[in-house]
Amino acid sequence: MIRINCGVDFQPHQGFGAYSAMVRVGDEQLDPIAGFIEDDATFIRCCLMAAVSGLDAVDDNGSTVEVITPSTWVTETVGDGDKFAKMRENQWVNEDGSEVVHRDLLQRLAEHSDKHDGVTWRFARDVGRRQRRRDEDSEGQSNGQAEANVAPDCEITYAAATVGNSGVGAYYVELHIPGRLEKVSSKFQTTNFARMHLTACIDALREARRILRKDGLRIVLNTPHELTANAVNRGWLDQWAGNKWNRREGDRVRNADLWQEFRRLTQRNEVEVRLAIDSADSDVLLGRAQDLARREVERVREDTEFKAQEEAAVKDGTLIRIFTDGSALENPGPGGWAAIMEVKGKRASQSKGYKRTTNNRMELMGAAETLAFLVDLHSDGKIDDVEKVIVISDSEYLVSAMTRGWAKRWRKNQWIKQDGDKAKNTDLWKRILQSADRLKRVEFRWVRGHSRFAEAFSAENDMCDKLAKQAAGQPEDKLVADEGYEE
Repeated sequence: MIRINCGVDFQPHQGFGAYSAMVRVGDEQLDPIAGFIEDDATFIRCCLMAAVSGLDAVDDNGSTVEVITPSTWVTETVGDGDKFAKMRENQWVNEDGSEVVHRDLLQRLAEHSDKHDGVTWRFARDVGRRQRRRDEDSEGQSNGQAEANVAPDCEITYAAATVGNSGVGAYYVELHIPGRLEKVSSKFQTTNFARMHLTACIDALREARRILRKDGLRIVLNTPHELTANAVNRGWLDQWAGNKWNRREGDRVRNADLWQEFRRLTQRNEVEVRLAIDSADSDVLLGRAQDLARREVERVREDTEFKAQEEAAVKDGTLIRIFTDGSALENPGPGGWAAIMEVKGKRASQSKGYKRTTNNRMELMGAAETLAFLVDLHSDGKIDDVEKVIVISDSEYLVSAMTRGWAKRWRKNQWIKQDGDKAKNTDLWKRILQSADRLKRVEFRWVRGHSRFAEAFSAENDMCDKLAKQAAGQPEDKLVADEGYEE
């Protein structure tokens, strides 16, 4: 009798996984086997690799073998003799013509199975980390998070990936709606692992609302991100909101802007969040997200020459760069905006403070005022040779609305958003779009705000933030009214 105990430590945020196999042949305990997977690592692949390594270590002498694995997918797929035999008979090709995921490792397991009297597969229910995750799912469901007997309006499955420390990431989403399958993907040059997951969830929930055109949907969200599942199922989101997005220790919740939007969307619908990292589907989606992210990394690397050309264009005046930021000391409360402009190779800054406004309005105001200033310079013939204007901001509210075409759609729809709500801050969106229409070419780029790491344009962003706060903190008689602000 041979017994193989498989162990796995999968670290999706670091991009690799480790596996181990403890092999006992009769009464003899063999030396432990361990290894790691750096490329294309997934939880299931680590589990399969542990089993393969364990079987490689023993003689194919016709013994009976028991493999204990922390993956239900492995036990249900490889352990189901009929199912496994059919996959093998079909040359590891699915009915839809696609290749079976992890075909190389499954084929090796099949070869080992032929050389033994029998291989049985057992799920290791006592694996601590995996069991805790399942307990969390059960806890969320027992608290009324799920109604198993009611079919959802939409089931969302997704994967998100980042590549090393490059800041490049991507997500891939599938929305399963009765009678149809919708796919959404996106990629980003500057992000991190947690923001990538939250952005995927937010965009998926918005897409479900756009397709089905109503709120109050019953949505099942399958997330491979443990923090996202726990934030909902353990009530952390409500705790953070009640504490004004601060943790109990007093620290600000990281990515509070995205958590707030995620909570708003979950409140508008009946969302059941499930932790889903042990499935073939999650592996396939993760592979697609990783491919997107890697392609974006290669594109960024190829842009090195382009970046040098951009710096040269800034110096000769054919390109204008604007760094802008906004701040509200309270939200709402006194606020200010600031901008640093690179015009014809020279830098100039400007700022302004307001008596009562919001942070989002100040982010938009900086872009609106600065672009209007450039329109005046253009009308006076002072920047006729400018071919392009780049606005660099840490406001995802501003950058996403402009780069994804939301602001233009709001204008086209008389400032009514796809969810039926009226767009906010329409006075500033109108000014930004009008100026962008007047100038030859305007591009918006996002930069990570207040980053602890040295990133492109982080110094300029920090300076704009400092100037905006100084403008907001002026004596009241120096502040002006924000005429467009509405309580």
